[in-house]
Amino acid sequence: MPSSCPSCHAQVPTNALSCDTCNYGYDLLNNFYNPQNTKQAKAVSILNDTSYTLKKTEVKAITRDLKSFQATFPDLFFAVHLESKKEKPTTKGLWLLNNVKFTDLQNKVTSQYGILLYIDPEANTAALSYGLGLSPYITLEESNNILRTSISLFSRANYPRAIRLIIRHTSDLLISKCHER
Repeated sequence: MPSSCPSCHAQVPTNALSCDTCNYGYDLLNNFYNPQNTKQAKAVSILNDTSYTLKKTEVKAITRDLKSFQATFPDLFFAVHLESKKEKPTTKGLWLLNNVKFTDLQNKVTSQYGILLYIDPEANTAALSYGLGLSPYITLEESNNILRTSISLFSRANYPRAIRLIIRHTSDLLISKCHER
């Protein structure tokens, strides 16, 4: 099943090493974010706030929503990563989804069935990345629409409400897709 290139969004065969349209190389992406080329995946929580943007009560509420998402969809997971790096959010989000080990998943789920919301509060950017197993269920347009619903919250730096809204809208979309099939 084809996926889309994180750079130009063209269709790319599943096991391709680079994009035929823009020549974007996944090996280059890995070298950029993993310069030591370590084989062991970094272990992180499904809610990882390295930017220290969220309050303790907000972390608890969002974690509860993430666990509820996984209870509703036991074969999927949703993770959130906040980091102030001023990097391209779609690229970094996709790399994180495929290269970190999430420590607090309720079931053994591969990144192929994962969704990662990457937020850079300093740059005020966000991206919603998802594994190849979800490609038939979530289109690029739908993920962009989900992000658009929270633009006003992001612009007011209300990240907790924006995150919770995105989790809810993603869940609603997946439920509607399940009812269609």
